[in-house]
Amino acid sequence: MRFERIVILLNGEPADPAAVRRLVRAGAVLLCADGGARHAAAWGLEPRIVIGDMDSLPKRLPRWRSTVYL
Repeated sequence: MRFERIVILLNGEPADPAAVRRLVRAGAVLLCADGGARHAAAWGLEPRIVIGDMDSLPKRLPRWRSTVYL
C-alpha cells in the first residue's frame, strides 16, 4: 500500500490544527507519536498508528477500532 501523505502528530503544540484536520480528512494517514494522540482525540481524528512508550497518553482515549499501537 502506498500513501501520498502522512501527518505525524507529536506531544508538542501543533502549529496549525486546522491544516492537520484538512490533510487527514482529505486522506492523509495520521501517525501519532505518543502524546500526539491527545491532539487527535481532541480534534475528533482517528490515527492509523500510535507509536511510543505511551507514557504521555491520558488515561481516557477513544476506542479507535483501526488504530495500531506500537
